[in-house]
Amino acid sequence: MASLMDWLTRIIPTAGTVLVALFSYWASKQKSDREQRQDERSALREDLKDQRDRNAYLEKRHVEDQKEIDNLTKQVSKYSVRLIELEEKLGVKHTFTDVNDYGDDEV
Repeated sequence: MASLMDWLTRIIPTAGTVLVALFSYWASKQKSDREQRQDERSALREDLKDQRDRNAYLEKRHVEDQKEIDNLTKQVSKYSVRLIELEEKLGVKHTFTDVNDYGDDEV
């Protein structure tokens, strides 16, 4: 019985030290994992913000480009009408053709 008690008194401090070390490691790992997840979420938030900024910029450019396209379309229409008027004055007939009349011109 005495040898059992001696053995227990020697083993319990060692086991306690091992348990404390394991708990410290586990707690440190949990903290590290939590910080890593927070960093990843922060990076994702930043990426999302950048993407939203880019989308807003592209939307603004799209609106500006569409205005320019509309302006150019009006100019083409105006010049087409003017060309028709001049052709009527000169007695020349111009036929407007469609791109599809010449086949597939896709690049």
